[in-house]
Amino acid sequence: MMRQRLASNARFWVPLVTPKRSRVLKTCQTLTKSCASVGCYGSSSFNSSSASSQLNLHSRVYSSSPLCPQWPEQEDASHSFSEFRNNKSLSSQQWQDLEKEVIHTHDRLDQDLCQYTLRELLTKQQQFPPVTAPETGPTGIYTYQFQQDPNRPERMVYTRHTALVLAQENQVDQVVLYLEPSDQVLSMSLSVDESMIAYLIVRGGEDPSPKLCVRHVESGNEQELPVGELVAVEFGPTLSSSSTSDSGSSDYSIYLLGSDVKGRPDRVLVSAISVNKKEGSITSTEPATLLYQSNDPAVMVDVQRTKGCQYVAIRAMTKTTSEIFLTNGSSVVAKNTAAEVTFNDRGFLSSNLIPVISRTEHLQYHLDVSDQGDVFILAGGNDGEFRLLETTVDDLPLKAYELPKHEIYTAASDDDHAIYDIDLFQDYLVSYQRSKIDGLQRILVHDRQNPGHAKIIVPLPMIPEEESSMCYQLSPGGNMHFRSNQLCFKVESPVNAGGIYTFDFSTHELECIGESSTSYGFVERSERVMVPSEDGTMVPLSLVYREGSNGSVNKNMMNNKDDKDDSLFGKIFGSLGENEGRQQHSPTNIILMAYGSYGEPTDLEYNPWHAMLVQRGYVLAFAHTRGGGDLGREWYAQGCREHKVRSIEDLEACANYLRSRYHHGQTLGSDHGKLTAVTYSAGGVLVGAVMNRYPDLLDNVIMTNPFLDVYQTLKNPDLHLTQHEWDEFGSPLESKESAALIQSYCPISNLSFMSDCPKTLVIGTIDDENVPFWNAVIYAKKLRECIQDKDKVHLHLESVGGHHLGERRIHVSALEMAFIIQQCEGVEEDAELW
Repeated sequence: MMRQRLASNARFWVPLVTPKRSRVLKTCQTLTKSCASVGCYGSSSFNSSSASSQLNLHSRVYSSSPLCPQWPEQEDASHSFSEFRNNKSLSSQQWQDLEKEVIHTHDRLDQDLCQYTLRELLTKQQQFPPVTAPETGPTGIYTYQFQQDPNRPERMVYTRHTALVLAQENQVDQVVLYLEPSDQVLSMSLSVDESMIAYLIVRGGEDPSPKLCVRHVESGNEQELPVGELVAVEFGPTLSSSSTSDSGSSDYSIYLLGSDVKGRPDRVLVSAISVNKKEGSITSTEPATLLYQSNDPAVMVDVQRTKGCQYVAIRAMTKTTSEIFLTNGSSVVAKNTAAEVTFNDRGFLSSNLIPVISRTEHLQYHLDVSDQGDVFILAGGNDGEFRLLETTVDDLPLKAYELPKHEIYTAASDDDHAIYDIDLFQDYLVSYQRSKIDGLQRILVHDRQNPGHAKIIVPLPMIPEEESSMCYQLSPGGNMHFRSNQLCFKVESPVNAGGIYTFDFSTHELECIGESSTSYGFVERSERVMVPSEDGTMVPLSLVYREGSNGSVNKNMMNNKDDKDDSLFGKIFGSLGENEGRQQHSPTNIILMAYGSYGEPTDLEYNPWHAMLVQRGYVLAFAHTRGGGDLGREWYAQGCREHKVRSIEDLEACANYLRSRYHHGQTLGSDHGKLTAVTYSAGGVLVGAVMNRYPDLLDNVIMTNPFLDVYQTLKNPDLHLTQHEWDEFGSPLESKESAALIQSYCPISNLSFMSDCPKTLVIGTIDDENVPFWNAVIYAKKLRECIQDKDKVHLHLESVGGHHLGERRIHVSALEMAFIIQQCEGVEEDAELW
C-alpha cells in the first residue's frame, strides 16, 4: 500500500505519520489500545464501583491539570462565549461550574446501565479481539505478529518466527518487543535486514514525552536515542553490513519526523547508527542532519521508506497539493558529502533530495518505488480521479504537462470505478478501487511482466454474487515483502470482525489465514440503498440489522428465566436469538452515522459497540455523504469548500429516508421508534447543521469531540492547524462570500430558539489539540439557552485521551451506548432490568 493512510477520526486531515512501509503500526495501534483497556479493567480485576468512578469526570482535572487551556475570567460566563476561545486564564469558579454541569449530566444517566455496558464491552473485547495474522517482513525470512503475553495476559508482545517456507519444527517465537498496558506506540519501523527495530513510544507515567528507542532484535539490546520532539521514525536503506565490512558492524540510515511548536509535522532529519552485529550494541550515532523543512502552516510533512527498500520518500502535502522528494540515504549520510541547501520563505531543502514532480498547485499524488528504481505514481487533480503513471528515478523530476505520456492505467477507462491505492510487488501491481455508483470496493491484480495480460479481479470472501450489496470494508494488509507472491488483505463488517486472507498471484487461490470467532447469536443482514438528495444526486446508505428483527428487544422478556443465552450479555439484556426477544410490531430504533469530510470513506470496521446494538434489534445506518471518499475523488470534491452544504443535504435525505421506511414518516417523538445520529470530529459539522435546519428530524444526537465552532475557528489562523483547514472549508478571511457561506452552516453560529430539539449528548476531551474541547462546551451552553427543556442537553468532558481518546475510548463508548439505550428504550427508576 503506497498511499499514506489518513486518520479516519480526525477533524483535521493529519496523515498517520508513522511509516506504513513498516507495516506494523495499524495492528500495533489497534492491539495496544485494546490491551490497554482490557488490561486496566479486565474481567479478573473489574469491579462496578471502579467503572462508575471511571465514567465520571475527575474533579481534580479542573483545579490543577497542566493540560487544560487557560481561560479569562468573566462575570457572566453563561452568556459570553468569547473567553472559551482565548489563551488566558479561567477562574476556579468557572471550572467548578463546568464540573457541576458534567455531574448533572451523569445524575440523569442510569449509572447501573453505564456500569454494565462498560463491563460488557470489556468482556466482548476480550472474547473477540481484533483479527490478526502473521505478517512477512521485508526480507521474507521472518513473519511477525502481535499477541498476548502468555505469562502476563494484560501485556502485548510483538513476536517473530521463521517464515513458513523456511520453518523449523518446534521453533519458539522470538520476542521483538514488549508492550505494557499503559504504553502508546506512536511509530514503529523495521530495518531492511530485519535485525533492528526503532519505535517511538510514550510510556505510562508522569512523563508524557515520546521516547525514541532502537533495539537489536537478536540480543535484545536497546538504546534510547537523545533526540528532540518527534512524531515518527523510519529506517532507510541499509548503508553497509558485516557481510561486506571487516569491522563486523552494520550501518543504518534512520529518518526522523519532527514537528513545530503547534504539533504540525514540518521537518525530516536523517541520522546514521553503527551496530556491532555480534554483540547487538550501538557503537556510534551520527548527529541528525536536517533534510527538509516546511514553513507553510498548511503543509503536513511525512517520511516513508518505499516498497523496494532502496529509497525514502519525503512528502509535503496540503489537502489540495502534493510535493514529494526521494533520497537513497547513502548520498546523505554515508558519504558525508556537504550538500547544498536552499533557504526561502517556504523552508529548507537539501540538494541531495530528488523532486518527483515539479510543484503544481491542485495536483495531488502518491508514489512507490521498486528495488530497480521503477516509480509508480497515482496522480490527479482535486476534482478528478487518480491516474496511474510509470517512470524511473533517472527520469525525475517530471513536469506536470508530461504526466499523460507516462499513464499506464486510469480509472477513467472504467467509468464505474475509481482507483484510490496500489500495492507494488516485484512481478505484480495491485490496485484498490471503489465503485463510483455505490462505493463498494474491489481489488485488481496487474501482471507487471505481461502488461497486456488481462487484469484479475480478486474474489472477495463473505460477498457472494447474489449478495453484492453487503456492507463490508476491505483493508490492505501490511504486505511488506516486495518479492512476495501473495497479497494479504482483510475483510470485515461493522458487526463481524471478519478475517485476513491471502491471494496467490500464480494459482489465484484465496486462503483465510486469520479468522474471527465473533458470535453474537444472530444472523447479520445488510444492504446498500440509494437515496435521492435534494439536488437529485443518489447517495449510498448502508444498512446493517439482525435477521428477523425489525426493532428493539421486548423488555418484558429480559428477565425470562428460560433464556437460552447464558452469557453475561444474555443475563443482562435477555435472550436475543434470531426469533427471541422481539415484539411482532415493536418500534425500530435506528443509529445513523455520518462523517463526510476530508475525502475519508465511511468507517465500516468491526466494532463490538455496533454488534451489541444490532443484537438488541437496532438498525445501523451509515450515510456515505458527499465530502467523503466513498465514491472517489469527484464525490469528495462535491462536498467540500463552497459545496459543503451538499454533504449536509445528503445527511438530511438519509435521515428522511429512514423515517419514511421505518417510522411511517413520523419525526420527533415517533411511536414507531427512535432515530439517533452518532458522529465524531468533523461529522459534527453535518449533524449540528441538520439539527439547526430541522430540529424535529432526529430524536437523539451523540457528538464526540465534535467540530462545531467552524466559523470562529477558521477566522483564527493562530489556532492549531486552522490554515490547513482552509483547503477543506474555505477561509472566512478570503472574502465576504466565503465568510457568509461558512457562517450559514456553522452549527454554533446558527443556534437560535427552538420549540423542541433532540436529546443531545456532547462529549469533549480537555487535552484534544485537534478539536479544542471548548467546541463541546460552547455548543452545550448555547443550545441549552435556546430550548425550554434544559435537561435535554448533556455535556461530558474527558480529562485525558486526546482527539482519539486513547485508553478512554472504551469508556466513552460505554457512555454513548448507555445513553442510546436509556433514551430509545427507557430505563424506569428502580426497574430490575437484569
